[in-house]
Amino acid sequence: MNDHPAALDSATAGNGALPTTRVPGTRRWRINRRLGLATLAALLILAPSVFGWHAFQFRRNAAAILARAAVLNDQEDWQRAASCVYQYLQLRPGDPQALLLAAQCRDKAAIAPEDRQRAVSMYIQAVRVNPGDTPARKRLAELLFETDRLDEAAQQAQQVVAELPDDVESVRILARVQRAQLGQSRKSSATDVVEFHRQALTKHPGDIVLSTGLADVLRRFHDSLPAELGDASPAAADEVIDDMVARRPSDAETLLARYRYRAAWQLPGASDDLEQARLAAPDNPDVLLACVAATRNGDFAAAREVAERLLEVAPHNRRACFAVAACYSRLNQWDEALRVLEEAGERLGRDDLELNRALLQIYLSQQESERAEVVLAHLEPLFHRLEPQLAPPVRRRFAEELEFARAQLLCLTGKPAAALPALKRLAANVTESADAAENVAERQRRWKLLAAVYSHLGMHDRAANAFDSLVRLDPRSRENQLLAAAEWQRIGDFERAARHFESAATGESELPAAWLGLAETRLRQQLQKSPASSRDWSGYDAALKQLESRHADLPAVVMLKASAALARNDRTGALRDLKKLAAQSRLESAHLPRLAILFQDAGSPADADAALERFHRAGGNAEYAALAESELQRRRGDFDAALHTLEQAIDRAPASGRGALLRQLVAAEIDSGAIQSARRRLKGLRQSKFPDLWAYETAADLAVVAGDADDLLVCAQQIESLEGADGTMWRFVKSIQLLESEKEGNDAIHQANRWAAEIETSRPAWAQLQTLRGRIADRLGRTAEAAESYEQALRSGARSLATCQWLVSALQRLNRSADAAGFVGQSNQIAALSDELSAEAIPASLRTGHTDAALRIARTAAELRPADTAAQVWYAQTLALTGKADQAESLLRKVLEHAPQETRAWSALVWVLHRANRTAEARRRRPHRRAELPSGARRSRERQSPAPGSRTVLPAVRSRPGAGSVPAGAGRQSQVGRGAPDGRLAARHSRDRCRVGPRSGCSQRARLVHEPRRPSAAGDDPARTRRHKEYPEGRQPARRPRRSQRSGPARRSPAAGAGLRAAQPAHRRPPPVRRGREEQ
Repeated sequence: MNDHPAALDSATAGNGALPTTRVPGTRRWRINRRLGLATLAALLILAPSVFGWHAFQFRRNAAAILARAAVLNDQEDWQRAASCVYQYLQLRPGDPQALLLAAQCRDKAAIAPEDRQRAVSMYIQAVRVNPGDTPARKRLAELLFETDRLDEAAQQAQQVVAELPDDVESVRILARVQRAQLGQSRKSSATDVVEFHRQALTKHPGDIVLSTGLADVLRRFHDSLPAELGDASPAAADEVIDDMVARRPSDAETLLARYRYRAAWQLPGASDDLEQARLAAPDNPDVLLACVAATRNGDFAAAREVAERLLEVAPHNRRACFAVAACYSRLNQWDEALRVLEEAGERLGRDDLELNRALLQIYLSQQESERAEVVLAHLEPLFHRLEPQLAPPVRRRFAEELEFARAQLLCLTGKPAAALPALKRLAANVTESADAAENVAERQRRWKLLAAVYSHLGMHDRAANAFDSLVRLDPRSRENQLLAAAEWQRIGDFERAARHFESAATGESELPAAWLGLAETRLRQQLQKSPASSRDWSGYDAALKQLESRHADLPAVVMLKASAALARNDRTGALRDLKKLAAQSRLESAHLPRLAILFQDAGSPADADAALERFHRAGGNAEYAALAESELQRRRGDFDAALHTLEQAIDRAPASGRGALLRQLVAAEIDSGAIQSARRRLKGLRQSKFPDLWAYETAADLAVVAGDADDLLVCAQQIESLEGADGTMWRFVKSIQLLESEKEGNDAIHQANRWAAEIETSRPAWAQLQTLRGRIADRLGRTAEAAESYEQALRSGARSLATCQWLVSALQRLNRSADAAGFVGQSNQIAALSDELSAEAIPASLRTGHTDAALRIARTAAELRPADTAAQVWYAQTLALTGKADQAESLLRKVLEHAPQETRAWSALVWVLHRANRTAEARRRRPHRRAELPSGARRSRERQSPAPGSRTVLPAVRSRPGAGSVPAGAGRQSQVGRGAPDGRLAARHSRDRCRVGPRSGCSQRARLVHEPRRPSAAGDDPARTRRHKEYPEGRQPARRPRRSQRSGPARRSPAAGAGLRAAQPAHRRPPPVRRGREEQ
């Protein structure tokens, strides 16, 4: 219709209607019929042409893609061919031939197990649209069997056998499926399977697959066969195999099949079959693979020849590459293994999952952490990209391997504690694979690393249990038994260690480590007994006799005999054996450090130095050399030199190799008495996030004995962050911290009991668990139970100073002084843990001439109790007596700066000045501070101090040669006049322990002598007598009062500063001065 106004007017007029007015500026619309008809005709003509052109192009493109896929398939480029067919199927999804080609390409391109799953899916579609294609159905049955879909595989194989009854391949597939079902689901009976194989062999006699399959069923399932068949089944199996070879005696495949059969059942003649197969087909890849797999350790030349030939014959065979790399790895030829894998990577591609896994394992085995991190960084995204395509068990197992590799890297980079949670989880759960032997090997690998980490962190009880798990996994492994025995030995469980050593030695007469470990265990079992008279050497002698009958000439055996001789006080015999051993020109350098230490223990330091020098010349390990040298210096009492040696070695050592040196250095500092230095060093290690747990454990132990509750709490928090939530050490330290800080109430005891129960669940054999039980019993007032727990902890391997301190304290409260003295005698540091013990041990060491031991005890006590003036005075006096007067004076002046009113320190300082022949200065120092003292202290000092020039001396007694002039008096304490001497060795601790008359109580109690020298009628120096007589009357030394006349304050004066005095020559000793009664 046209809406133009003019048209409307005319139309209206024609119809007789009234005319309308036209609107100016408007147009009328009309239909162009001609143009419409032309357009319609063009569309009718062009549309079929365009559609036909599109169909032509579609068919041409599809045909081109399919042709390209066929070309790539002919070129054996399976991956690209499969991609092309996939593109073709997007265009024509129902093409039967394309589906079949896609399945074949996917099958041939399959590398990983997930690729075979995709190939199975493609074959199922292809067989569905090609029901008459028997080869495709046969291949589908094979793939279903390889992917463990046995029921479907049996169904397809039976259909193929029904279609092709004479086809041997179909029969083989069905036979293998029946054997697999017999082993897993038992849907087939063994009798039916045997009957099927025999019928098949009737049609196909001598067939390798059928013959080996029948022999395997007859041997593996002979119990399931009837009695008439089961008894003779092994012989029947051998007969079947021999008949197979007899039909084709020169065939390499037949000989290889008999080799595999005999090797699997450990029958004789396997190696001969393999050699004949190699002669028959020297270039057969399967034969060469078998030769590579059969290579034994040590035969590197033969293995290399076969491996290189295999790579030449099958350079693109993945199995060949990995088999050769595994062979080189077994022979410890890691460079060759890496070379093979690198070349395989160039041929197979860098994104090959199995190739990167093998590379990662080799780098981790070689402890090349940096290269392992690079491979792991490349492998993880590759795995995550392929993860959706992997089967669930394969995916879980690969994820576990990656986590295990990260844990190994943490161990290699010095962070074993951080790897511990992952290792415990991985060792407990292993995703099973189809290969049972591989599953066992993987479990052993994880448990072995976990046990090694436990041992490195000092958790020897857990390490022993982990190695026991390894023994259960492989009872025939002698190595695991030896490692378990060593860990049980470390924690003091000698019976378990001996059982493991005996088990390892059973039937292994040529295993010296087992017999040596057994003899060493029996020796250590006796050495821990005290006193020596309670030791029974019969067990050790029997073990040594067995050892000598087999390995008498081994250096380790000679050194073990020397150690036992030293324990029996036979130094002459030990030295004779050691010198005979050192005279061997071919002695391995690894034995020299221990030989040097034994020489030192035998009393021959020159031979010890010679052995250590020989170790240096042989190019021995620098770390071992430093440890041995410092140990020699420590045993000689030269702790400063030992510390200097270790510090120099630490400066030279790499960061990863400083752990053992630092541990030895801290132990040497503690042993020398430098407790504060050890605590500062440990604090620096903790602040630097030191990864080894021993540093935090030692710091907590020192914090306990020093009474530093704040530092103990910090140690517990740091250990918790290092161990994790399931740790045991932080539970122990926090329990001790609670028990030490909260003395009132039972909340701390309840919490400590809860933590002790948690510790016992995971570490029932841990020595510190007994320490915690003892501390809880101590808090509850059960002293006898506490002492028993402490003793059990020490017998189980606990070496903490806090445990020793608590044990000695408990024994003293139980009046078991002799037992306490026995424990104190085992270590000087134990004596320094309390006031009373140090007050007894220092004079006792000085009396016997052990000045170094006295100095270490005094130093330890002073550093453990820096606020205790008496401990500082003890240390200063001991320094002065050991010839270190300057250090003694410096220490005393430092004490007086903080406590200027301390009379004991003033007395000790005056005594030190007198010993240094600085009498004038000593006289000036005494009144110099007199005005600063309180009046009570002044009067006490006036009452106690003798007149200027008077001296109280400790008469010299016999001491060891070279020990210096040391007081060793075994008499009674005396004093000049009624007051105490201006210096005496009875500080606040010892004045309550000194007794007059016979000894009583503890055998280690100090009994000191302070007796004035009196002129006598005979045996005295005349000049000296004259000097005494020339003094004015009233200034001579007063007679010693009777015991009944001594008052408590006079005998227990606080002015107890400097009582340790060496005897001095008469011409240097100032004469005593007699004071009048009014002055006294």
